[in-house]
Amino acid sequence: MNREYPWHIIGGVTVDGLSFRTWRRGLVCTAEDTQDAKAKVSAVQDDFPHVYGLDNFRRGDTKVRTYILASILAHRDAEVDSIRETAIIDFGRQGCHEQNLDYFNDYREHGRHLGRGHLFVGTLPTTPPCEAAISLKLTGPCFYMDAFGRWPVLWDEVTNFFDMPGIRRVMICHYESDKLTILLAEPGDRIEIPDDSGPEPLVRRIFQAD
Repeated sequence: MNREYPWHIIGGVTVDGLSFRTWRRGLVCTAEDTQDAKAKVSAVQDDFPHVYGLDNFRRGDTKVRTYILASILAHRDAEVDSIRETAIIDFGRQGCHEQNLDYFNDYREHGRHLGRGHLFVGTLPTTPPCEAAISLKLTGPCFYMDAFGRWPVLWDEVTNFFDMPGIRRVMICHYESDKLTILLAEPGDRIEIPDDSGPEPLVRRIFQAD
């Protein structure tokens, strides 16, 4: 079954290991490590008009770093005129879910005994995309959800974001099997999506990529 939604995809990126591919412009690059990836992403900053910060890049693990760099490339791929009023949603069990478990288990095992109990943040369910939001200075809401692979639930939530005042775009993140796909959605033209289609098959179909 196909469903129609009142928005469309304007760009995106998929990261497989340390290989980055943007879908609209077709940029492909492979890095040796996350620091090399950072250097390559920074090298294309001249034709990316938006200022982003990488001050927190070193403190993040590989997954957080990947989200940051992929978010920058997704916005560059879409060639948007403004990036601030962007909401973020992360979907699935291998992105935020694993980070959340690590964060909570570390607090549970060490926080109360090492004087770190006051550092626990009970409303931190979205570590990787939140770090990306900080780097890009995004001002929209950011949250994580898991609907056990029921893709229409994700697409409905994207639609709901556009009912919020001031939201111009939605950044959709999906991490699975060490592969991260980030798409940018914008209201306007309508899109038809099969119920069994996740972000990467969708963006491949849109931009007719192999």
